[in-house]
Amino acid sequence: AEVLRLQINLPPNAQPDVAMQLSPDGRRLAFVVVGEDGSRNAWIRDLETLDARPLRGAENLATSPIFWSPDSRWLAFSVAGELRRVNVVDGGDPVAIAPAGQIGAGWNAEGTIVFGTNPGPWGSGALYRVSATGGERVQVTKVDPARGEYAHHHPQFLPDGRHFLYLRATRPESRSGIYVGSIDSSPDQQSTEQLIATPYGPVFFMRAGADGDGLLLYLRNTTLMAHRFDPGRLALSGDPMPVASPVGSFIDRALFSVSEDGTIVYTSSANVLTRQLTWVDATGVVLSTIGAPAVLSDVVLSRDGTRAAATILDLDSPSARNELWVWDLARGTQSLLSDQSQPPSSPAWSFDNTRLAFAVSTESGPEVYERSASGLEDARLLLRATDGGRVEPTSWSPDGQFILLTRESVETGADIWALSRETGMAAPVIRTSSTERDAQFSPDGRWIAYRVTDGDGQPQVYVTAVQATSPALRVGGGPWRVSNGLGQFPRWRADGREIYYAGPASIVAVPVFTD
Repeated sequence: AEVLRLQINLPPNAQPDVAMQLSPDGRRLAFVVVGEDGSRNAWIRDLETLDARPLRGAENLATSPIFWSPDSRWLAFSVAGELRRVNVVDGGDPVAIAPAGQIGAGWNAEGTIVFGTNPGPWGSGALYRVSATGGERVQVTKVDPARGEYAHHHPQFLPDGRHFLYLRATRPESRSGIYVGSIDSSPDQQSTEQLIATPYGPVFFMRAGADGDGLLLYLRNTTLMAHRFDPGRLALSGDPMPVASPVGSFIDRALFSVSEDGTIVYTSSANVLTRQLTWVDATGVVLSTIGAPAVLSDVVLSRDGTRAAATILDLDSPSARNELWVWDLARGTQSLLSDQSQPPSSPAWSFDNTRLAFAVSTESGPEVYERSASGLEDARLLLRATDGGRVEPTSWSPDGQFILLTRESVETGADIWALSRETGMAAPVIRTSSTERDAQFSPDGRWIAYRVTDGDGQPQVYVTAVQATSPALRVGGGPWRVSNGLGQFPRWRADGREIYYAGPASIVAVPVFTD
């Protein structure tokens, strides 16, 4: 088929986001633009013209996907913990649907929306349904932690409007896959038979013949695949065929969209994920770059500023696996640190700059290791979790006694735990119905800064006092909010007198007085 490259002119200093959706009639492309102030706003490109325009009423969107109504007249999205829709054709004010965040959604011709959630303020990680005109949401699926599941995401309706395809996301992701669900079944009655093994959603159905059969399009590694599918029998046949490569992804979201006439829009992985380590000064001026551009994530700087660690996605490997690398910033060299059979993530430096803790997802569950940053000794296993929820080390205590963790669960979303390096035991420090992440010890070890996301979907930075009561870490006072407006990724200044955090469009510094 013919490949058409779209060039879209954006406002000055604006950047494209990963969210995009082709309308079912194939006439319009909806996508999200991140403005200079950090706001995420929906734009519409009519494919028959050269112009793109901002969509009034679709401003300040959450980082979740956008999706169309089946008649291609409405675009739906999440703002501040609320699911909304706006008329793309006639305009007008946005219409509230339900107080809910969503991680992918499908909308059928009868006006039913099925949407995914994460564990936390908006849901249990299951799928829910709600009328497009509003009303109470109803749970459709149930997450099964015993199978390693933590969330159900990215539902897409099949032609009958009753069945849908969705992703059951697991830890490790090698167990993730696409399943068939039904809005006529209770959560306990949903099929547990995996249709396609992939860690990415959504999966789109495209008609390919007069008999009603068609193709399922899905992402495998970085290749878009097509597989013959009978929507009446809900069964695959034959072998899958490659359609396009490379196709990008973001977490568990495949960056492609399909219209009813078979038009496919996708973003290549190279354009979405490639980044470069860069030094900037306090005003944002670029001073220098480090190494070559790569698919970087989880970048952390040692406290003395001499080394950095990050994970790199190797797109040339057959499984597109993550690797953990360490950079010597003075010498300009880098070395591979990870040697686990499973890909590592979430590195965290010790206070003395000599060791790194990191997470590994395995078939038996998440694990946390530590290793010398020199790589001259084998990695040491610190924790083997058995509940399947994701675990991320975030900060070491100054005395090296504890490592703070972000730990996910179906019941409470993400919480802050402390791992004792001496006993290998982990216990919750802050565990509420809100989502708490990215806790960071103060330089004196008496405080932690962390981000909290409540039901409004807006992250804030808080500080609380902690004290060690061997072998556990306990809250000793607080919390106190330190961010003014949206804030995330807190970091302490070396003397503990300031906290830096990421605001909507800038790095913010807040004085801290703890005496």
